[in-house]
Amino acid sequence: MYLDDEFLVWKERMFDLCKKYKETPPGFRSAEEESQALEALRLEREDYEARHSCRLEGGYQAAQEQFAGRTNYLKEIHRRFAEEGGPVILYGIGGIGKTALAREYIRRYREDYDTVQFLYYQGSFQSLICDDVQLPISNLKYSPDKYGNKSRYFGEKLNVLAQLARETRLLLVIDDCNVEFDSKMEQIFSLPCHILVTTRVNPKIWANTPQGGGGLRVKGLETEEEWEAFIRIYRGREPDPEERKELLEYRKKVNGHTLSMMLKAKGAELETEMSGRMARDMFSRFRLSREEKQALRELSIMPVQGIGRKLYLQVSRTSDQTLDRLIARLLVRQEQRGEEGDAALSMHPLIAQMARMVFSPSLANCYQLIQGFYTRVYDAWNDTYLENQRLEPYVFALLSAFPRPVAWLSRQLDGLVTFLWIQGYYREAEAYCKKIVGAAEQYYGLEHQITGEMYIRLAAVYYNSMDFSQAQGWYEKGYRVLRTCPPFDQRYYYSRYTASSKMSRSCRFQGDYERALTLLQESMDDIERFRDATRAMDPQAVAGNWEMMYQYAALDKAKIFLKLGRTAEAEALCRDSLEAVLKWKERNKAEDFRDNEFRGVLVEILLKQGAYEEAEAMCRAMVDKAVRYRGRYFKDTLSCREQLADVYAAAGKDQEARQEYGTIRQCLTREYPYQKEWISRVCRKEANVKVHIIDEKKSFG
Repeated sequence: MYLDDEFLVWKERMFDLCKKYKETPPGFRSAEEESQALEALRLEREDYEARHSCRLEGGYQAAQEQFAGRTNYLKEIHRRFAEEGGPVILYGIGGIGKTALAREYIRRYREDYDTVQFLYYQGSFQSLICDDVQLPISNLKYSPDKYGNKSRYFGEKLNVLAQLARETRLLLVIDDCNVEFDSKMEQIFSLPCHILVTTRVNPKIWANTPQGGGGLRVKGLETEEEWEAFIRIYRGREPDPEERKELLEYRKKVNGHTLSMMLKAKGAELETEMSGRMARDMFSRFRLSREEKQALRELSIMPVQGIGRKLYLQVSRTSDQTLDRLIARLLVRQEQRGEEGDAALSMHPLIAQMARMVFSPSLANCYQLIQGFYTRVYDAWNDTYLENQRLEPYVFALLSAFPRPVAWLSRQLDGLVTFLWIQGYYREAEAYCKKIVGAAEQYYGLEHQITGEMYIRLAAVYYNSMDFSQAQGWYEKGYRVLRTCPPFDQRYYYSRYTASSKMSRSCRFQGDYERALTLLQESMDDIERFRDATRAMDPQAVAGNWEMMYQYAALDKAKIFLKLGRTAEAEALCRDSLEAVLKWKERNKAEDFRDNEFRGVLVEILLKQGAYEEAEAMCRAMVDKAVRYRGRYFKDTLSCREQLADVYAAAGKDQEARQEYGTIRQCLTREYPYQKEWISRVCRKEANVKVHIIDEKKSFG
């Protein structure tokens, strides 16, 4: 178990006392015992500090890439950092080479820094700093339950970042910061570290903002030697006299624009000012296949930092050969990142903008990408928080690219919304889910299966954000529609099962156990209808879905029996369901988080029966799994720990119970201060244990 700070301090003081009074019974009996206690205390202190100290995670490693010239720029950036501190702002027109220059600076001077963070500006400095994927800091993550809004989180994270910058040598690169005004800019640029910014605007418009030595304007390559090296790199060989003449004329035409010259060396041309005609002309220089056009369309709406090649191949129908051709033509960039060996695919902002103009991404022509991500995040509840966190930028990018959902993609888009609230983005999930509901109502009408499903899904957003009154209203609305509407497709009975089971849960919470059982029977009947109606289509998939649905219904029934005092029936149902789930996992070779739900109910039953030893062992396993999947401070983990504390309290292990309740209280107060009811409940339990201890002391006295 993890110790809270008060208990750890107490243990350290106890160690000092035991060491001081060696000749007394509480003291250490031997030097070996003292050494073992000291080592155990050291490990506990290290574990505590690792869980509470903040540090920058990851860090940017610039991959090797072709680069020619601009040595004077690199020296000037280095000089300004050394003499003036910065920030250093590289500005110039799009495609002139600002980002490439920043990456080359990192490659040459990486040893000067402990950590380099390469951030892509998107929308505002507040969202940039609050982005826990781009800027991960250990033991610090956004949660609406803890901070309420991003403004509070921004303030705390910025303070932590400033402290880390004072303690380490940090280089912060902010790429593509094309903003005329941002109220947080001065706070960011005042951080005590080196800051390198790339932008297409003249930094003079950022009035009253610290800029070090001012902006450094990036222009085209200056000397003939630089151009010769540049052409050799991207041409792949020495140009013949005719080619050299053509390249020189084109260089004059585009005024030395770097991206234009890079593409020209590969056989394409790009004007310095873009229009739809110029964009079409640019892509027409290549004989693009249908698959290549689709890849450009999809990659153009991905986050500016790009997407991992393996992930993109997984969620799209693109082939390795297609990506290699686009990379060879310089339409797509590939950069090695991280230690996992995966490469990141990205597009220059200008090329991405042109691709969006020419290939017009829409929900219809990006259906496969939506479906691919839907499949990828469908089972997100059984993935760890960190695994899911890596997918957050892509889900947000998709929903931002398509702010107006269409009814025929309701289920897939809802799958992305579900991913958001699983990760704690309740407000964002609610806003987009409401749009999906509106699209379904407008297209299908108010009495349609799809509309009813979306009512249930919106209710789920409210329920998981703990807005139970709103959730109840939408559950009732969805239930009514799905019990009266005609079938639309093979998911009809599955949707009815979902509605009935959620309504049964609500009735159980309200104490209406008779109606809860009636609704639960409805849901179990619909499970069987769903199985029978779809068995012929995909027997293997249907069998798996049907089995898990049935076990969840049985678990809900066990919960009702437990409330009614029918403990033996509840235990039999719960044990049978847990065994079935574990067998299902074994058959499917699946690592699954859901069996924690079944164990949690069984622990309640064991407590009522006084089987404390089995309950404690089961709770410990639940906590370990919750930590592995969700992290130490996620709600699921704290719920499991609260159950463990309850077991300790019931078993008379007052010291362990008090320790657990105290730790949970501290975590809730720190991580979820808006969960007032939960905090109050834990405080009451902790107080009851304290009173019990005091009574024992009085009795002893």
